[in-house]
Amino acid sequence: QQASGAGKDRDTYRAAIGQSLRRLTDIESAAGHHDDAIRYATEARKNADAQGNRFDLFESIESLANALRDAGRLDEAYRAFDEYHRLRQTHSADHRTRVKTLEELRDIRMTQGRFEDALELSRQMWPLPADGPAALQDTEHLGNCARFALAAWAALKKARPDSPAPPELARWTAAAAALPKPD
Repeated sequence: QQASGAGKDRDTYRAAIGQSLRRLTDIESAAGHHDDAIRYATEARKNADAQGNRFDLFESIESLANALRDAGRLDEAYRAFDEYHRLRQTHSADHRTRVKTLEELRDIRMTQGRFEDALELSRQMWPLPADGPAALQDTEHLGNCARFALAAWAALKKARPDSPAPPELARWTAAAAALPKPD
């Protein structure tokens, strides 16, 4: 019984350490201390791996990806966000979580000028029938996904005018047009 209690205490402490490291990551990143932020995020990731807590692992990988992105280390950030995305997909991510991560991946590719990749990521943001009827009928969400796709398409078309139009272009245009105009 005592060993079981000690194990629970250890897990509780490890979880608190991981949460503290992720918070330090955010603070250091916001202060522009990117090397420290990445160091803390990497340590949080190792801590989450050691405790085997999937939730902490998700949070730690996302924290590391954000720190890398903020530091301008975009290829590394992309790999971390992609790992986060794949893990979340494997372990029951809902459509909104998938889209949030795909937005991060798309934004990195847009910043890097990799517009074809950004367009493909935008395609993946569009709800699938498996996401349920609510996702397919959420006009605000569909419109926002369409805006992301249209921005990637416009950037690709500007960079390479001979690029063929994506087959989804009419659907994206209609979904974006259905959104209220910003004030």
